[in-house]
Amino acid sequence: MTVYIPRWLRLALIDYILERYGGDVPHGALSEAVRELLAWALETRAATQPQSSGRVRPSRDREECERILAFLKTFITPAIEPGGSVSTVLLAKAITMARGRKETKYGLGTKADPRTIKKWLKKLEGLGYIAQRHDGTWAILYVPSDEECSELLGDLWRLAQVAR
Repeated sequence: MTVYIPRWLRLALIDYILERYGGDVPHGALSEAVRELLAWALETRAATQPQSSGRVRPSRDREECERILAFLKTFITPAIEPGGSVSTVLLAKAITMARGRKETKYGLGTKADPRTIKKWLKKLEGLGYIAQRHDGTWAILYVPSDEECSELLGDLWRLAQVAR
């Protein structure tokens, strides 16, 4: 394996070797020093990593899926309940509002790439937020509460409440 390091680091490494061995540097001292310092650095890094692998907050995909469903509940179908069904068109509209980047108005997406809509429909289904029914509609398996909608949408949620 060949590794390129900056000149200042090479000089610091040579100084370390000279300090460790004195004036007489044995053959293979460079390899031994690099191996020792690299092992020390990796052990130190491993010791400073948190032990718990669980996340405190949900993944970005989960948070974005919940945000899409918050748009669906707040702006499109306020009376939606878990177990209710919506068309692909309405879900696409919610995805466009949350993820649309082609055109925006007042911070909301007005156009989205069809690939974006397809991607988020798959993620919503894969993460268990929606399920496709035999008639082509989507069963909504999770609907965020008003408090969650407020947290996910912020000022947009408050604006929607005033408009109602």
